[in-house]
Amino acid sequence: MRNKIVILVSVFILIISASIILWRKYGISSEYNYFSAKSDIKNGKVRFISYGLPQITSKDAEIEMVRKKYGFTGSNMGCVASDEDFRTAEIYNNVVEEYLIKRNGKDWRIKFQKEVDSLYKIAFNNK
Repeated sequence: MRNKIVILVSVFILIISASIILWRKYGISSEYNYFSAKSDIKNGKVRFISYGLPQITSKDAEIEMVRKKYGFTGSNMGCVASDEDFRTAEIYNNVVEEYLIKRNGKDWRIKFQKEVDSLYKIAFNNK
């Protein structure tokens, strides 16, 4: 009987430990986590998650076209976010970043940012 109790307590501790590890490492407490990123990539819904006020310009449609060219879309979740939201979005975005490096090459972000910056320059210089 004592061996059964020791085994049950050990299994319980193992399950709790595994849950904590999954919660911290993969962000399973949020809609945006390691596993949802993998699923979104598999389903062709690649996106970067961001928080805060979006920068709205007259070139938003063109910027979205540049994002699509590089294989993703943007998804701004608004201004109200917890530390946990930021942490899990970072986990999600890291998985997306790895995918986009494989898809576009390791310097893809530099090329992407140059294209977006040129559109912002046009948008803000024409005011």
